[in-house]
Amino acid sequence: MSPGPKTDAEVFDIATAMYGGRLDVTSCEPSLAELVTFSIRRARSFAETSKHVSARVPRIVVDAVDNSRFDALATFGKDCRIIAIFKGAIQALDILFHRLLADRRIFDYAGEPSLEGEIDPVPALSADTIVSKCGNLVIRPKCEFRALYARHLANTALDFVVGHELGHIMNGHVDCEGLLFGGGGISEFGFRALEPAEARIQQTLEMNADNAAAASGIGSVFIKLGDPDGVADPWYHFYQDPKKSFLDWLIAVGCFFRLFGDQTLADVELARSSHPPWRARCAMLMSTAGFYLTKDRPGLSQSDVHRLVPIVLTAVEEAFEALTGEPRRDERLKNTFNQDVWAYADELHDCWANVVRPKLEPYAFVELPRYFSK
Repeated sequence: MSPGPKTDAEVFDIATAMYGGRLDVTSCEPSLAELVTFSIRRARSFAETSKHVSARVPRIVVDAVDNSRFDALATFGKDCRIIAIFKGAIQALDILFHRLLADRRIFDYAGEPSLEGEIDPVPALSADTIVSKCGNLVIRPKCEFRALYARHLANTALDFVVGHELGHIMNGHVDCEGLLFGGGGISEFGFRALEPAEARIQQTLEMNADNAAAASGIGSVFIKLGDPDGVADPWYHFYQDPKKSFLDWLIAVGCFFRLFGDQTLADVELARSSHPPWRARCAMLMSTAGFYLTKDRPGLSQSDVHRLVPIVLTAVEEAFEALTGEPRRDERLKNTFNQDVWAYADELHDCWANVVRPKLEPYAFVELPRYFSK
């Protein structure tokens, strides 16, 4: 009998073999190797915070998958749980935010936009195409601060991805095999056709993981705001003012969602889809973020958040108009927060309260919220 895997790298490689296995960064060209190494180190540090929540949390192995698709995965490994970040996700976020900040028209509140030019638009740009269309022509901002801000936004967006996967683990989604319909792993960005009851449960799990990512991400920002001197140089620049810090978080997550398109409720067959449509998902997440931004926190009010969210989403639409050369989707943006979205959110809440939460409780490593968005 051959010995079982002994290292985290071997465990990870076996668990992710069907997706491409563990990325060997020594085989990457130097700039990509540096980017992946930095990103995975940061993701591991983020995942380590789960140990302070509960002594029951299993060992969590975080690494990169040798796959150029934009995806991430929460699954099982030998005596551990695994968070797998696809190489393509790390590349895509790096390309996205550096291209955005290299254009003087985009996010002109940051640094010295006058140092930048106007980038050539790339039509039909999406999470599926950004690496193939832009990977060979990496554009960086000329302004040093805008380049740093691009890296900060990419870090923040990747933190959200990691927080989402961590939510799948901590809230018992991975361990409760009866809810997974796939054998112990949740892949993020591929829509799967399911039966209606399964689809509603899976959509509820995805929103619950989004909510967990919002809670951990915003909580991390509050911690850094409380001790900005403890934040490593040069990132402390971004934790001097609460409103600016949370504007950054909302911008990063808003751009992340927008990269996946602008599907509305009317664009998908909800009774068969494994994920909520992106516009509705963004609206529900922003609502949840507003809750966490103002819950027992001084210095930020609900009215502040209500003002910030439309500003952020409009700025994101303007950014993608410049990025792709395609007209802004103002009508779809307006419909992001319509009554159909909130009726859908209520349906997911009912599924959470009456179906999902009771099944997850025996498997969760944390106390599950009673309310879907809290």
